[in-house]
Amino acid sequence: MAVIYSKGWGGLHLLLRAYGSAIPRTLLASILSTALAAFLFYIPGKNYFQGLWRHPYPYQLFAFLVGFILVFRSNLAYARFWEGRSQLQLLSAHWADAVVKALTFEAVSAAHACANGAQGSDGSDGRQASHQQHRLDAFATRLLHSASLLHGLSLQHLRRDWCLANLSPHEPGGPPPPFDARGLRGYRVGWLELLTLRSRASARMRYHRAMPLPVLGGVSAEERHRLGEGRERAGGEETETLLTGLDQAFLQQPSGRAGLLQRLSMRLEVQTGVVFEGANTRAVTAYTWLHLLLAQAVPGWALPPPSTAGVWLQLSQGWAAFETCRKLVESPFPFPWAQMVAMLLLLYSVTLPAMMVGWLQDIWLVLVMNFMSVLTYWSLNEVARDLEDCFLYDPNDAPLARLQWEFNARLLGAAAAAGAQSTWVVHE
Repeated sequence: MAVIYSKGWGGLHLLLRAYGSAIPRTLLASILSTALAAFLFYIPGKNYFQGLWRHPYPYQLFAFLVGFILVFRSNLAYARFWEGRSQLQLLSAHWADAVVKALTFEAVSAAHACANGAQGSDGSDGRQASHQQHRLDAFATRLLHSASLLHGLSLQHLRRDWCLANLSPHEPGGPPPPFDARGLRGYRVGWLELLTLRSRASARMRYHRAMPLPVLGGVSAEERHRLGEGRERAGGEETETLLTGLDQAFLQQPSGRAGLLQRLSMRLEVQTGVVFEGANTRAVTAYTWLHLLLAQAVPGWALPPPSTAGVWLQLSQGWAAFETCRKLVESPFPFPWAQMVAMLLLLYSVTLPAMMVGWLQDIWLVLVMNFMSVLTYWSLNEVARDLEDCFLYDPNDAPLARLQWEFNARLLGAAAAAGAQSTWVVHE
């Protein structure tokens, strides 16, 4: 998870943090159910419910089944979260390894060319070395940029972010992005967003703007054009509105019921990516660019083909990991299961007060036990809902901005180790 916390004080200090907590999202249901218990205690009265319940066993069976279903959902949610996080780490590892191999092969080939040139008698070994170093530097600059762009576009796709303006130039030597947006200047989390899961498109867009993904060298104007910026579609009509101005596009819809439906439709299309022509193909476009770059470089490597095959293998394995992450993003938790859980929680919250009133004597104990029970069940469900989509809901999503920055740092370290003086390598 992106929320980094200390484990001192027995974990009690964690109760003071609301941003990222599932507990505030359960308070409304717990309070309403407890208020219903207080009402039933006096109207129609405790004696009425004592006459209804001869034994709590039937309700215990229902409560046990609801609890079992919630625990089972939580296990599935954590499995989805861990699979997504593991595959994301493999994605970065495979693509970083492909870059390391390509840089190594290019550096070795340059060294061989310099050695062969030094055997001549025309005294041009110095010019040959300078030429090979320039070639290595140019290749490293293009390779690092292409790999960083591919990684950034892939993470953008996973977090359902279709705005190319949220890809910012990487600043070597600068501070890394935080694990979550809390504490960022100019970014505030409203109280309503603490009480609901941040699934609204506008809230996620604001978060993405606050947490841009750094790309080595940034994204050039030509690349933005080839990736489809400026040719977006809103509601099926061609428009010049860029993704960064989508909030204004929402506001420009007509008022009334028709305008509300149009805004809801646009938000749904924003979340799925279909509203923007070519948005779903940006990652594969950058993946193709990287393949083209390497295909041009491979013939010049002074190594046998079996040795260079590892580059293609690592790229393919990284892409397979990305597709696994896409599977989790584009295959939500099954709707019938989620609907059933919501219905059972609602029935539990409405019927539990009758059980509490019928079997407990004091009003204070009725209220406390009812509140605790409902809070526990709803909290399990909210935690599961949060973990099921490990790339979407801040701050418990994967720290994609931080991971992108760390991926860039690994690329820069590999280039420096290979002797390439790339544009983005900081030399002391």
